[in-house]
Amino acid sequence: MNFYDGIIVVEGRGDEAFLSSFIDSIYVVTNGFELNKKDIDFLKSIKDKNKIIVLTDSDDAGLKIRQRIEEEIPGCVNIVADINECNKNGKHGIAESNKNHILSLFKGKLTLVKEEKPCVNSSDLYSLGLNNKNKRNELCEKLRLGNCNFKTMIKRINYKQIDLKQIMECIDGDK
Repeated sequence: MNFYDGIIVVEGRGDEAFLSSFIDSIYVVTNGFELNKKDIDFLKSIKDKNKIIVLTDSDDAGLKIRQRIEEEIPGCVNIVADINECNKNGKHGIAESNKNHILSLFKGKLTLVKEEKPCVNSSDLYSLGLNNKNKRNELCEKLRLGNCNFKTMIKRINYKQIDLKQIMECIDGDK
């Protein structure tokens, strides 16, 4: 799979799962209107060097999410999926669309990038005890990574090119 530039903001985990099956990128999930302060902070921390793409449904919820993000982080790229193209089994939304439709929406908005060697891996972070939720949350707060599970934390650390030395300094600063 190829890695694309930009951070993609979507409404739900189902949208992320569907998109990540063919677009390898960094995702932020809003969980509806619940886009939290930590994720907003993460987006603000990368906005000057990275493209932020907001992909939502064309319904009222999608509109409100786009408006809130635009108020907090002006200049994001907004992509609105056509509701008529996003229907499956009586449901509607990004996850109910199809790959070709989504790729057509992203045409000219995402750029294929050469994925660089990761700065850190899961073994590095396990050895520092960062599989512990409290330690992970503290580090994510300090590094402005937003709300992260372990896998997402690794991906965002590597995206921001934070190396192991910087992580250790951040952790050692607590002592």
